[in-house]
Amino acid sequence: LSAALALYQRVLATYPHARVSRLAGLRVEFLSKNIAGGAEPQRDYQAVLDGYADRPPAQSILMVEQLLARYPAYTGAARATLWLGTQYGVVGRERQALDTLAQVIARWPTSEYAPQAWYAIGMLHQRAERWGRAAAAFEHMRDHGPAMAGAADAALEDLAKVRRWARLYLAALAAIALFLLVHGLLIAWPRGRAARPQWLPVEGLF
Repeated sequence: LSAALALYQRVLATYPHARVSRLAGLRVEFLSKNIAGGAEPQRDYQAVLDGYADRPPAQSILMVEQLLARYPAYTGAARATLWLGTQYGVVGRERQALDTLAQVIARWPTSEYAPQAWYAIGMLHQRAERWGRAAAAFEHMRDHGPAMAGAADAALEDLAKVRRWARLYLAALAAIALFLLVHGLLIAWPRGRAARPQWLPVEGLF
């Protein structure tokens, strides 16, 4: 952590007016607090990440839930809460995912994790085809400085593509359904010409 802090401090000092300076400043603030606050919770969190592939996702989620319960205000809580929200989404716990990601935005509105939380919220809405809510979430990324504008534009562009494909898919399904309906009606329709009328014999007329 100390090496990373020194690197970001150099970036901030060398390029004070560059676009990256704001993000570097946020990282300096985060790392400074994290070093001052002790390394135990951060070490526990890193252990969860390191062993993630070797255990069920639900177990890793539980470990981070317990970590945040023990250290609710530790300096890495924003990152851990963001991770927890995204993982809720991965395992299908959408309501918890949205609530947890909203918590990141509410508790750490100026952190680098707030726009990431907006992005994750947008992706959850996009997956559920709630297009308007997805677009609104991506737009909120712009509130976090010019550096996020490009990411917001890319997310909105991808959303438009996904939405177009969804419309084409629905149109294709409608066409297939119409074809099957017409095909079924043709099969059920009586075949052959109608029976010829039966004329009475001439003798019967007299």
